[in-house]
Amino acid sequence: MKTSIKVSIVRSFTHNPNQGNPAGVVIDGHSFSDQKIVQVAAKLGYSESVFVRPSSRADVKVIFSSPTRLINLCGHGTVAAFHAWIAGQPDFFSKERVVSKTMETWRGDILQILCHSNGKIEMFQKQTEYGATAFDPAEVARLLRLRKEDICHQLPIQMVSTGTPKLIIPLKDRDRLFQIHPDFPEIARFCEKHDCYGFYPFYQTNHPDFDAEARQFNPRMGIDEDPVTGVAAAALGAYLCAHRKLKKDQMIVRQGYHMNRGGEIYVTVGQPMKIGGYAVTEKVMGICVF
Repeated sequence: MKTSIKVSIVRSFTHNPNQGNPAGVVIDGHSFSDQKIVQVAAKLGYSESVFVRPSSRADVKVIFSSPTRLINLCGHGTVAAFHAWIAGQPDFFSKERVVSKTMETWRGDILQILCHSNGKIEMFQKQTEYGATAFDPAEVARLLRLRKEDICHQLPIQMVSTGTPKLIIPLKDRDRLFQIHPDFPEIARFCEKHDCYGFYPFYQTNHPDFDAEARQFNPRMGIDEDPVTGVAAAALGAYLCAHRKLKKDQMIVRQGYHMNRGGEIYVTVGQPMKIGGYAVTEKVMGICVF
């Protein structure tokens, strides 16, 4: 017997309903098994979908899923989930302009979320873990179909995690970033081998509106390219701070505009790192599941 559920399509890290990273959000997600969640996420077809449940350990439990598997943490999915959750509570900001909430993840991590009355959602990340730097620039460049010379050799290629391990790849400039034509099968194999969830090439800039621009490729999770990736931006902020390439406490990472799905991630440096952004509901729809 088929059941209809209500799904909010929320675009994170933007004010524009035609931009940003879209996620399907199911607020009443407590009745779904893990298998059903993945099936619904596959039907929705977004890089991640979000299912909100009650929690005995936090204010809310949020389950994220790609079209192929459950994910423990997702930045744009968190922003989308809280945007949709707040929309259903008219008195959410009746006493305070900033409301602090806690979120339980699929694997039981508890994270603090700051909800601002102006629409900004911020999430504290897990403690930063700095991984290996012994990666061959020629091999990584080949997987991106770039030249070794396109890599910025003043900085290392490094694995960094603020919840999900990302391979941070410094490039020389914007042209190199947009010349990338990834070898997705080989990137997926590389990520499996090194227990990594995504390549995050970037370049730094003196642009007045943002500090770095990046792309993310995560075929290991069934996501060839993600438009705007909060967890990866947090890892990038930690990486730049560790290598003394960030001279302020906050930065803006831009991503996804070449896909016409662009947005900005606000990164606050610290231990733990904090990321934030805005969101907009594109539409609310019903879908049939079985």
